[in-house]
Amino acid sequence: MTVNEPISKVNLERITNAIYAFTMTLMIKNLQTPGPGAIDTAASLAHYLTRAFYAVIDFVGAFLILGMFWLFYLQVFHRMKTFDFKFLYIHLLSLMVVVFVPFTSSFSSKGEMAAVGDVFFQLNNLILAIVLVYGWHYCAIPPGTAGAGTYG
Repeated sequence: MTVNEPISKVNLERITNAIYAFTMTLMIKNLQTPGPGAIDTAASLAHYLTRAFYAVIDFVGAFLILGMFWLFYLQVFHRMKTFDFKFLYIHLLSLMVVVFVPFTSSFSSKGEMAAVGDVFFQLNNLILAIVLVYGWHYCAIPPGTAGAGTYG
């Protein structure tokens, strides 16, 4: 059953863009500035810059991964004629997984727990990729089957 107004394809694109933009912006909160008086020696500056460098690398990597997923959805929406409720639920699930990215990426550069944090972040990306591929596959089903006519 095709979804009718007020949930149009344009509205779905807008909420997708908004969630990706907000999530990608929120990830910058993982970069910490030193507190007042925290850097008082060259050694403390070097230590801070080293940790900041790794945090920036984590941010850039997560940002690029999210950007690729967002571009994937732009391509899906560009080719999509219409969508049904099943695709809507699949897509909402993917957006829910997207908003967990800042949380899971925040553990990546947390000292001795970095390895465990990296596992959470990579698991988050894996789940997101699986849901995105499932959504794409659902849209690509030929007309006359379960996802009839959603992809053209």
